[in-house]
Amino acid sequence: MNVQHIESLNDQVWQITGIQGARKRSRTEIVRQASEIVAVDVTPDALLNRLKRGAVYKPEMIEKALTGFFKGSNLGALRELTLRQAGS
Repeated sequence: MNVQHIESLNDQVWQITGIQGARKRSRTEIVRQASEIVAVDVTPDALLNRLKRGAVYKPEMIEKALTGFFKGSNLGALRELTLRQAGS
């Protein structure tokens, strides 16, 4: 699950990215009730590298992703949000 899929973080994701959160969202209670949360963490640069190599999206979707949700500045802020959420 990506941070944008957590219902209670939708507004924060929108403020960071300017993009409305994912259509399919998980209720925050499910995340809060989890006995363990494991954050799979990569640096924004590593994620951008994977994206450019085609390891995340199909080639025809890469440019749109790089100019939208997957901007480096967005990724850094979303990473911080994720780590705070996993640590709480």
